[in-house]
Amino acid sequence: EKYLLRGVAELHHFVFTDRVQQIEEDLRGIGAWEQGRVHITYREHDGWPSASMKRAHTYHDNKHVWAGMDYVFAVDVDTLCVSYIGSEVLADTVGTLHADNAYYDGSEVAGRGVASHRV
Repeated sequence: EKYLLRGVAELHHFVFTDRVQQIEEDLRGIGAWEQGRVHITYREHDGWPSASMKRAHTYHDNKHVWAGMDYVFAVDVDTLCVSYIGSEVLADTVGTLHADNAYYDGSEVAGRGVASHRV
């Protein structure tokens, strides 16, 4: 929340996990959790690559959890935003580049002289 749509939109976080109770305990005292903006849904962990390959099915099967949202961005839980990402990402079509992908050299990551809309 430090960088993503700060002052632009109210963020809600949707977590799909097989460790619901542990996540709830870990989030106590964190603003977004206390304000009711973190929504946790149980999803059995079936390992990689199945979890990745079935991601779209999980989103579809649980689409009711983000009913009423204007935009939904799916990111891995370990995603790190290193620069401000503003309203430029609120478009009809948005994509991201993954700096850890073998096809990129890392220069695509915001904060290294690249505009934030390239995140």
